[in-house]
Amino acid sequence: MAAAAYPAGHPECLRLKDDLRNLKHKVDCGVDLLITQLFFDNRIYYDFIDKARAVNINCPVIPGIMPVLNARSIRRTIYLCGASIPAPLLQLVDKYEHDATSMEKAGIEYASMQVDDLLTSGVQGIHLYTMNKHRQIIEIVKNVGLVK
Repeated sequence: MAAAAYPAGHPECLRLKDDLRNLKHKVDCGVDLLITQLFFDNRIYYDFIDKARAVNINCPVIPGIMPVLNARSIRRTIYLCGASIPAPLLQLVDKYEHDATSMEKAGIEYASMQVDDLLTSGVQGIHLYTMNKHRQIIEIVKNVGLVK
């Protein structure tokens, strides 16, 4: 059974410590796989893994990656889920906000770099939030060498 995990903490939980305690309870109740909410900075995921392991959450934690393909929609998504956006990605969003083709290309490249870093670090899998954008997801998977 899989459940959600929030690397930056659930937006309705005020303290990450409490969120980790709730997550540990899920695992203790039979969850054997966690899939994270989207994040755009892998350091957030790596830090979360360290904290999860420190409270004996030892099941696989699959990182959730959402490519930034549209400036307006990503701003709305960030607002709704409480994720942060690192400065390099924010600069890309600002730069290509009114150029959809370039925004999509930059978003695919950024997500590809994220996925490549995660795979190089030995994660047990990746969850790509497709948002019905299969062509772009296929490009990311090809970029990181998972398919030809």
